[in-house]
Amino acid sequence: MKLKDLKNIKNLLIITFSDKPSFEGSKFNISFKKLLAIFFIYSSVLFVGGFLIINLTPLSKIFYSEDYYYQIEEQEKYLELNKKLLFLSKEIEDLKTTNERLRYAIMLGDSNLVNPTNDSVKNYNQKLKKKVEGNVLFIFRYIWDNIFTSNKNDNFFARPINGFISREFNPEEGHYGIDIVAKTGTPIYSTASGYVMFSDYTVDDGYMIIIIHPNDYISVYKHCSSLLKHKREKIIQSEMIALSGNTGHKSHGPHLHFEIWKNGQPLNPQKLFIN
Repeated sequence: MKLKDLKNIKNLLIITFSDKPSFEGSKFNISFKKLLAIFFIYSSVLFVGGFLIINLTPLSKIFYSEDYYYQIEEQEKYLELNKKLLFLSKEIEDLKTTNERLRYAIMLGDSNLVNPTNDSVKNYNQKLKKKVEGNVLFIFRYIWDNIFTSNKNDNFFARPINGFISREFNPEEGHYGIDIVAKTGTPIYSTASGYVMFSDYTVDDGYMIIIIHPNDYISVYKHCSSLLKHKREKIIQSEMIALSGNTGHKSHGPHLHFEIWKNGQPLNPQKLFIN
């Protein structure tokens, strides 16, 4: 029978015969379209059911080898690892950028960071000084120093925040400022007029802002919850610059770590406050 002959078939007569004399034969009259529909439905149910049984039951182990599942598992691990690597790469780039800006901010103040006594730290400071001299930052510092050379009266500092001092100035133990306990979100004010030279997040000190003042003074505010001023903004004394917080790995509770430096030397802020 040719394919074109199937198109002319409208009805089919199905006759059944029985081998036993006690049973009579039977016949069924069914249309060709209905037969095709039944065949299609039956085939679809059989295919879907077989697929689900093979993939969702232990029978799948019979049809798929262990290597197949191992390859799928390894592929999933590879994709997950690739996502983590991309995320870590982005984090490292962000930290690198932040650390570079922080390094330049510190170098603006002075090359001698903590009055070093060992040769290794001295050599490090000399390398930093070579990086600073001859670039835009060194020129900026030179202009800054000349602008404020005649200003000798701005050597008094206001308290940056309302709170009590939980840890005092102790440079011998590496604590170059004071810790002032305050609730998270307490306003932080600039201790003196100046310009913001660093305002960003660091891993150890959290959100930190550094302000350069006349006569080579620098003030540092660490562990803030948010920063209200940006780099290169002009600040007046007692202007709100940030909100206190508990950010950074070195913070162990809501407080402000506050430092004052002059010519690379840490000073005791309590001796400089006018209020």
